[in-house]
Amino acid sequence: MGKYSFTKKMRICKNDQFLHCMKNGVRASDGLMILYSVRNGLGCSRFGVSVGKKAGIAVVRNRLKRVFRHAFALNQHDIRQNMDYVAIVKNSWYGAVGEEKASYRAARRLKLKDVEISFLALLGTIADRIK
Repeated sequence: MGKYSFTKKMRICKNDQFLHCMKNGVRASDGLMILYSVRNGLGCSRFGVSVGKKAGIAVVRNRLKRVFRHAFALNQHDIRQNMDYVAIVKNSWYGAVGEEKASYRAARRLKLKDVEISFLALLGTIADRIK
């Protein structure tokens, strides 16, 4: 696999894994997402993203998930290992890109760089809280 791959081993897929991270993890949020983080004993970091139906139609939700996963994959070598991360996209995510409602146009305006900046800032906040 490539340097920035995002394999199945690195995904949080099951509901109980999401719930464990949200119940036992450290939380940080901004206008775009809520990020939870909890230690795991697997030797690698895992990432899961959840987008509620109020965030938009299926095409929009899938695009949001793709962008968030890609942001994790690009930064996976810079983040703390042996951790599970769960990102919950806020229903008001479109406000971060200056739109008034969730639409495909708003999802297209959400850039990977914006998600990366938000993701890394929240990781820094979580790192400070864990220490």
